Amino acid sequence: MATKKNKKNNSKKTNYSKKKVLKEYKKINKKEVLDKEIKNIRKDNINLEFNNKNKVEEINIPSNIHEKIQSFISILFTIIVFILLIFLVIVIYNNYLKPKEKINKEELCEEYIKKDYNINKERINNYIIDNRYILYNLDKFDKNNITSKDVMNFSKFIIWNSETDYEMCDEEEKCLVTKKEMNLNDLKSNLEKFIDKDKMYLDFNVEQDKDIYLYENGNNVVLTFNEFDYQTLKHEIVDILIDEDNITIYFALSEKIPNSDYYKYVGNKKVLLKYVDKKFILEKIEKNK
Repeated sequence: MATKKNKKNNSKKTNYSKKKVLKEYKKINKKEVLDKEIKNIRKDNINLEFNNKNKVEEINIPSNIHEKIQSFISILFTIIVFILLIFLVIVIYNNYLKPKEKINKEELCEEYIKKDYNINKERINNYIIDNRYILYNLDKFDKNNITSKDVMNFSKFIIWNSETDYEMCDEEEKCLVTKKEMNLNDLKSNLEKFIDKDKMYLDFNVEQDKDIYLYENGNNVVLTFNEFDYQTLKHEIVDILIDEDNITIYFALSEKIPNSDYYKYVGNKKVLLKYVDKKFILEKIEKNK
């Protein structure tokens, strides 16, 4: 059984213990409060930093756009200046530094300036005289559409105009009354003046005039004649047109009136020539009544 003294001691111990516990509790509570306050302070600082960062970014965004626009304008201006400099250099070179080219007047005015082939009417008249045995006797010819009959007609008048003598027919079956002969190679050489080699084919089976025709006799071509009257129409030059290397000759055709010294007009003839390699080429003959 406890004594009063012990009761007092126990009461003192109990009070001391309570005070100690209370003091410790205050310490713990004070620490917790302090920790809580520190956390709040830190949280506030973090929020402040975050907000400040956002504000900085919000402030910097317009500044970045402005810088980009300025940079773009600067680049664009530099490109424009560079292009203008190139253009200026080209203009200066073409106008002042580029070597001057010789102007070819013929090429520059090709459509307006006619080329002079040194063709005069005297040369054309000489051609007509030299080839009248063809021009006066043929009424139709087209170099682009040559027929076998054309080749035979040219051959006939070439032999007829030759300087070989007329001969009386002997016992030749095809010969009529008289004849003229020419070597085949010589004939072809004369034909080349009018007809291209690839079209120079002599067809003796083609239809011919019964009073004058051609036939073969070995290496010769024979032109035989019957007794008949033959006279070409009178050809009078009406006009000669020269257009660069193209020549057109117009003839008036007239026929002699029997038993008189007069002629009557019967039509006209147009002859086309081409000037090639310094010589005249017969292109076409057209007769109109």
